[in-house]
Amino acid sequence: MDKQAEEQNVKLEQKLENLKSKMRTGSPTGNSRVRLDDIESRNFTLEEEVKDLRIQLSGKKNELEKAVELANKRTADLEKAKAEYDEKMKRMRGVFNAANKNLNELRQTVALKDLEIEELKAAMKNLKEDDEKSKSSMDQNQKSLEKLTTELHSQAATYNTQIEQLESKLRQTTQQNVQLKSEFQQYKARAHALLQQRNSGSKNVESGTDVSELLATTKKLESDLSLKITELKYAQDKIMVHEKDLKHSFDLNGKLEKELEEMHKSAKVNAEEMRATQEQCQNLLEENEGLRKALHEAEARYTASVNDFNERLLVSTETIQKKLKQKQEENEQLQSISEASQLTQLRSELSQRSEQIEELQKQLSIASAGKAQSISNSPALRDDSRSASPSSVTHRNSTHNSLSDLLADTEERTSIVSSSTLTLSDKEQDHVLQLQHMAEMLNESEAHVQRLIEQEKILKEEIRKLDRLEKRQNINVEYLKNVVLKFFETDPSDREPLVPVISTILQLSPEEIQSIRENALNATDNGQVVIGYGVL
Repeated sequence: MDKQAEEQNVKLEQKLENLKSKMRTGSPTGNSRVRLDDIESRNFTLEEEVKDLRIQLSGKKNELEKAVELANKRTADLEKAKAEYDEKMKRMRGVFNAANKNLNELRQTVALKDLEIEELKAAMKNLKEDDEKSKSSMDQNQKSLEKLTTELHSQAATYNTQIEQLESKLRQTTQQNVQLKSEFQQYKARAHALLQQRNSGSKNVESGTDVSELLATTKKLESDLSLKITELKYAQDKIMVHEKDLKHSFDLNGKLEKELEEMHKSAKVNAEEMRATQEQCQNLLEENEGLRKALHEAEARYTASVNDFNERLLVSTETIQKKLKQKQEENEQLQSISEASQLTQLRSELSQRSEQIEELQKQLSIASAGKAQSISNSPALRDDSRSASPSSVTHRNSTHNSLSDLLADTEERTSIVSSSTLTLSDKEQDHVLQLQHMAEMLNESEAHVQRLIEQEKILKEEIRKLDRLEKRQNINVEYLKNVVLKFFETDPSDREPLVPVISTILQLSPEEIQSIRENALNATDNGQVVIGYGVL
């Protein structure tokens, strides 16, 4: 686009030179000289406008390049900030993954401990069931043993009673037997004596009766003795049977006592095992409770850290988003400043102006011949043209430094030309109106460009403030304290060398640096010095 504009300007200058050469080579008349001066003044004005537009075009091009460079720099800063933000997010995700891994390991450990506790509870339940069974069987055995012991004691008491009765009977029978034996001996002795008397042949009838009685009594005693001996044998046999039963009962009682002792031992062992199992279960429960507490504490810490991180992340995200938004707005504003639409508009206006100049040149060259007579018959117009000629010459000698001067000259020229609009054609009036419209458009464009320049200055100042604010966030407070104390401890006349140090630390603006320098030089005895934000 710049090359095309330059080519159009070169072509326009060539056409103007050709037109000048043609007009100079032609035979100039009195009327044509006035018209020629007017045309030359217009051509010179147009040349100056073209030069001014070219200067403005180069200035706008430089501003555009600077704006594009600044926009690229801001875009690079935004990309860098985004990369740092992504890196921080990546590190935070790594921390979160490690924390989740630790929590999963803790949960797995707690689950394993829960399984062990369940297994121990099941084993303890089985041991309790076995213990209950052993206790019930032991109680039954105890009851049966007590029952057998009671029966044995009752049988032993019965047997003892029977034995005592039999022994008493045996004693009575023995006494009776002894008595019978003694009586039998007596009877034998008496019988022997009687036999001796019989043998001697000197017995009477009474002794015979006594002998028969004695014999009957002896037989009766012998039968009683045999009966008592039989009863005694039966009692002895019965005593032997009862002694055997008692011995069997004692053996059974000893066996049951041994079994009871073994059951007591097994119950004691089971109780010890149950106690050990309960202690182990209690230890596992305590360990599980400790692990649960540790898990809850870890979850609480994790939740707190997550909440803290989320808050800090939210704050940092909001801050970064605000900064990004501000940077984007600044970038958009800078891009809007550097938009090519304005430059394109100026170039299009320049091309339109060149086309209009060509049309004006053609129309003037055509109308110069036809209007020469009418112009010569109009003395007022001739005088105006002659009076306009020195003004155009004066205008050629002036320099056009800005677009406002160009517009002023254009308006002046338009006002001069408007005085002769009564004698010009409708086409020339249209051209004059077009020139006025173009002047207004150029004025508006210059005002818009001026506003954009002011906005750019404000944005640059805000960017500098933001940069200073970011640099202030990393201030070493201890170093700042030492510098401020040194500043207050020194005399007012010696404080000026410390001003650059304080301004560098606090990233002060030039106005603030000038203010603190003036306050340092004009410090009073109370030591009040303004440093950027207030009085120290």
